[in-house]
Amino acid sequence: AHPEWESDERFTSSALRRVNRAALEGMIEETFASLPRAEVIRRLETADIPFGVVNEVAEFIAHPQLEARGRWREIDSPAGPLRGIVPPIDLEGMSPRMGAIPDVGEHTDEILIGLGYEQEEIVRLHEKGAV
Repeated sequence: AHPEWESDERFTSSALRRVNRAALEGMIEETFASLPRAEVIRRLETADIPFGVVNEVAEFIAHPQLEARGRWREIDSPAGPLRGIVPPIDLEGMSPRMGAIPDVGEHTDEILIGLGYEQEEIVRLHEKGAV
């Protein structure tokens, strides 16, 4: 779409493109802003330019690979069963742990004890409504 960019002195080397990055990014954004994503992808692929697609949350959730690879699990929550995604890392011989989602404050006492609070202090915090 812009063959003149190839001869633009600001962009003839990696070093110059780095120095003039703001200008180049502005030109690229202006060129692609009005195009549908599929057209941008087509142009980048045709030009053999490396790129990556950033999905919207809804697109990520609906991606068929998540279902095909068994990444979804049903997990319990205070609001009822929810669909959750297992952690993205698979370690050989280990299954990803997907426990129930805790209720608000469910582990407060355990956390306070872990932070060094004495039981009497925790009782006072509860009485004051601080926790």
